[in-house]
Amino acid sequence: MEAIRLTRQGFDVELSSQVCDSPVVSTQSYEHHLLWCNHGISSNKHSQFLEKLNAGQPIRLCGPDTRVTLS
Repeated sequence: MEAIRLTRQGFDVELSSQVCDSPVVSTQSYEHHLLWCNHGISSNKHSQFLEKLNAGQPIRLCGPDTRVTLS
C-alpha cells in the first residue's frame, strides 16, 4: 500500500522480493532513498542511516515501525 501511495505522489518505486540484512544495491541512480522499516531498524542500520543523512544524502525512514531495535 505504501508503494502505491508513493507512486501516486510521483515517486518511482522499486520493490525487492528478497529480504536481507544488507542494503540492496540498485542498478539505477535515484534522487531519494526511502528506508522501509516494517519491524524496527537495528542500531547498526540506524547509524548508517544517520551517517547518510548527516552527509546530506536524500534518505528517509518510512514504514509502520521506525523504532531502533536491540538487534
